[in-house]
Amino acid sequence: MKESLELRSGQAARLGLTNPSHVTAAAGLDMWLAESKWWAKPVGSGGSGVVRNLLDQAGILREREGDDLRIRLWLFAHNGVSTPTKTLMSEQGVLWSDRADLDALLKVAGLRKLPIIDE
Repeated sequence: MKESLELRSGQAARLGLTNPSHVTAAAGLDMWLAESKWWAKPVGSGGSGVVRNLLDQAGILREREGDDLRIRLWLFAHNGVSTPTKTLMSEQGVLWSDRADLDALLKVAGLRKLPIIDE
């Protein structure tokens, strides 16, 4: 069983990922790919490239590791996502949260809120 890990560029290259997501973690046959965007505008305002890249990375892993691998995709978008991007993520089963969602989770866990970053 694989332990949780964050892939470094060399590890990502060995898995065949050409543009690794910010966080990749695995345990057994479960793998999470996560992307974090602290943009002033919602993700997808200029297209859904971030989500398509995440989906592409999942496809590379499935090809390499086989269909038994359960891949979960998650996007943290500080200022949310555009309506077309929400639709795409819903269709593809991509989980997502914005700053308010993550702050609420951090509060439940007894941790401090995310820092305020000037835009």
